[in-house]
Amino acid sequence: MRQATPDFAFLIAVNEDVTAGLSGVIDHTVLNATFEDRVTPIDPATAAFTDDSGASDALTVAASGYKVFFLAFPVEAYGSDAQRAALVGSTLTWFGQP
Repeated sequence: MRQATPDFAFLIAVNEDVTAGLSGVIDHTVLNATFEDRVTPIDPATAAFTDDSGASDALTVAASGYKVFFLAFPVEAYGSDAQRAALVGSTLTWFGQP
């Protein structure tokens, strides 16, 4: 497994709703950050991305007629332009938008 450095963290998709098939790198230098935040999902939320340490860095919730997709890092720091477009497109599709 690739290891994070002070400038980068590696994400692995663990959610079939939004992030299925996606993975990428968080570039901490984009916003001059030294780390990404983390989030601990509680029921009914589930992790959407985990980082190379196994911690959750994003979550989804789909329950009781509402949906939430939360990133614990700035989307502009995620992956390449194509990876960001895929993530935003997948998110919009999940929310039922064209």
